[in-house]
Amino acid sequence: MEFITAHLALVVLVIASGLMVLWPEVQSLIGQQNQITPLTATQLINQKHALVFDCRKQEDFNLGHVPQSKRLELDQIEEQLADLKRFISRPVILVPMAGSVPQKAINALKTAGFNDVLILKGGITAWIEASLPIDKSSK
Repeated sequence: MEFITAHLALVVLVIASGLMVLWPEVQSLIGQQNQITPLTATQLINQKHALVFDCRKQEDFNLGHVPQSKRLELDQIEEQLADLKRFISRPVILVPMAGSVPQKAINALKTAGFNDVLILKGGITAWIEASLPIDKSSK
């Protein structure tokens, strides 16, 4: 107890760091975001014809992306989704930018009526690490 009172700033820093590391897992557990593994994603793509939207920058998308995925322009998301309303019953898988969940995309998709919005846990890095194919053609 003496150590804690003498080094309060250090203790607070350790606790804050721990919370930051655990926050993505806590969000996933309380249902704020549905994250799926690359294996689950491939099953949804193959069995339920899931749509895959890549939320990364165009340059990153051109370097390699999930086959048949479409790049989602976050600045023009409403216009893009208007063309996709006919697929509203399909699950949607979002490929996030490194370390950030595309909350704007999730909100826009849910507002447009897409109910099953999922996030590829680990993004394109996890996809590649799972030895799954990538497409390097720019669309």
